[in-house]
Amino acid sequence: MSPLLDRVRVLAAATEDTPGTAQDLDADNAAFNVFNARIQQSATMDDRPQQASFQHLPSAVGLISAQCTFEMEIYAGEAQPDWASTFLAACGLGATGTAYTFDILPPEAVGSTCKTLTLGLYENGLRKRMRGAMGNAELRFVAGRIVRIAYTFLGVWMPPDDVASLAPTYPSDTPLRFQESSLLVGSWSPICQHLTLNTGNTLYLREDSAQTYGLRSTLITDRRPTGSFNPEATLVASNDVYGDWLAGTEAALAFTLNEDGGDAATFAAGACQYLNPQEAERSGLSVDDVNFALNDDDLTITLIPDAGSGSGS
Repeated sequence: MSPLLDRVRVLAAATEDTPGTAQDLDADNAAFNVFNARIQQSATMDDRPQQASFQHLPSAVGLISAQCTFEMEIYAGEAQPDWASTFLAACGLGATGTAYTFDILPPEAVGSTCKTLTLGLYENGLRKRMRGAMGNAELRFVAGRIVRIAYTFLGVWMPPDDVASLAPTYPSDTPLRFQESSLLVGSWSPICQHLTLNTGNTLYLREDSAQTYGLRSTLITDRRPTGSFNPEATLVASNDVYGDWLAGTEAALAFTLNEDGGDAATFAAGACQYLNPQEAERSGLSVDDVNFALNDDDLTITLIPDAGSGSGS
């Protein structure tokens, strides 16, 4: 029996034509650069104590959900690349023109830009799958570093089977870095080393007695987008972080990713409100650790191929 190697795995994902109905997966559905992918089931087990003893009858398996976690880099070689139209749309950020914006309509609704996914993880010939998945995305920006998105998807588990691994053609585009960001919060240009954005979706896996394992597909039933950043501390006269927090001030948030004059991506949201900032330090430098909420639920991500004079990918 040959051992299965953890590194030898490929993640595939396909948008479902009918939410909750599994799509077939092939190599084209796996043309992503993915890191640390996992699919793990979670089940309810009905305990069955036996009468007149401390023994138990065999437990019965109930609802079986699945969670898929992985990380991915941001590319902007196209305005609507497959990674964005697949994964962002399943996190509630659907394509509207050349931008990705939050949608409150469920995938079944007419006009919805949200999608559900079938996900498959191919491990040395063993395949693990889930269907009807939607999720959350946390975008992580560190100065000068490649930007990554950490995804967590919730869906319906499917039993593993033995299937040959896929051999996709992986993207060769250059991933974007957190540089030349022109970061603005209102009219303030903070000196910032780290920033995060989280879609903050509330995920509900619909229970349905007509379905295998009693589950149909996942919905986003609420959302509270949040984020954080760590600007260098300033005098009140320069920028009053704590005064803005106490006043409940809201401001627009905007910044850009650039890749050496080539591809770019812009991020914008209104009504950014600070949530209980804390003092901190970074290598002896005073900074503020600031959590914030995006009250208007209007985050917009725009991917811009060949934004500058250079070749982006």
